[in-house]
Amino acid sequence: MEDLDIMEQAIQTLNVTPPQLTIEARFTEITQTDSKGLGFDWFLGNTLLADGKVGFQGGTAPSFAGGPSRANPEGTFPRVPGLNPNNPTATAIPSQPSDQNLTTGLGNVFGSDRLRLPSVGTITGILTDPQFRVVLRALEQRGGVDVLAAPSVTTLSGRQAKLDVTELRSIVASQNFGAAAAGGGGFGGGAGGVGGLGGGGGGAVAAASNFTPQPVPLGPQLDVLPTVSADGYSIQMTLMPTFVEFLGYDDPGPFIPQAQSAAGNTLGQPLTAILPLPKFRLRQVITSANVWDGQTIVLGGLIAEDVTKMKDKVPVLGDIPILGRLFRSESRTTSKKNLVIFVTPTIIDPAGNRVHTEENLPYDPNLTPKAARAADAPTQTQ
Repeated sequence: MEDLDIMEQAIQTLNVTPPQLTIEARFTEITQTDSKGLGFDWFLGNTLLADGKVGFQGGTAPSFAGGPSRANPEGTFPRVPGLNPNNPTATAIPSQPSDQNLTTGLGNVFGSDRLRLPSVGTITGILTDPQFRVVLRALEQRGGVDVLAAPSVTTLSGRQAKLDVTELRSIVASQNFGAAAAGGGGFGGGAGGVGGLGGGGGGAVAAASNFTPQPVPLGPQLDVLPTVSADGYSIQMTLMPTFVEFLGYDDPGPFIPQAQSAAGNTLGQPLTAILPLPKFRLRQVITSANVWDGQTIVLGGLIAEDVTKMKDKVPVLGDIPILGRLFRSESRTTSKKNLVIFVTPTIIDPAGNRVHTEENLPYDPNLTPKAARAADAPTQTQ
């Protein structure tokens, strides 16, 4: 009977339901964007040419409101009589803030690859004294905070859990080259690629390439192994957060492989291709920590930096040595992305309710387990 009692006590000791936890994670990306730009924009009023017979101006055609001149006493073009009797300088189209803008206007006139401010350089009969103004532009911008994902999972103490909020994207991982036969032999048993006995000539052999796609998960992932300590309040956690981004393909330059025909004595049509080299950005950290029930672990410092440079210039004028700098604008944008991960473990019962409330916690929730134990330790007195 004593042996049975010992066995029953051992079974009761071992047959203990492991504590249950809820793991809440939040992936946050803090973006800091610093933009610096330096450029010149010339503003040109009506300039007298050919002894006042022709005027040159840069503005938003066909409307311009400038100073009066001999050829244009009202200083407006085109003026519609009777449009606004109370306003003698009324125009068919109101002037824009970009009026008299010369630099961006010339960029539009010379056929730049992108649109700019609605300004053009035109030759009209508007005659005023020349007027130049230089505008110095500098920009600094700062970004905000973006919550990428906020998943949660329920697991048992000592069991690994995984939170996966990713997007599967097919990436070209490899490329295979081979010979593909085209055409066939004539009567007499000719085969594709090689003519049969008594038959016509075989078809040509062309090089063929096959792309092999591979699904790659992109986005945040979190592997976590929580273990509730014997005191029932502290939790030991092993964390491995991962964040994968696809940045595009690198260009290693073209190469020419040679595909040989089936006969073995002639070379097939060469094929030029580019090796697919996908480029990824991996941000990952592996760590372990000991926290109280309901406390949050913060993992940060996973910084990625992107630098974008942009140059804008007026064709022809922007290529002039030294003076061409007055007709060019340059900007540099630096974007730093700091990935911050928040992980909160909470001990719950089978009903999903929290086991420990803030009122019955035997510790200061503002301290870590190590600091709390040090504070509770008796001090030695001499």
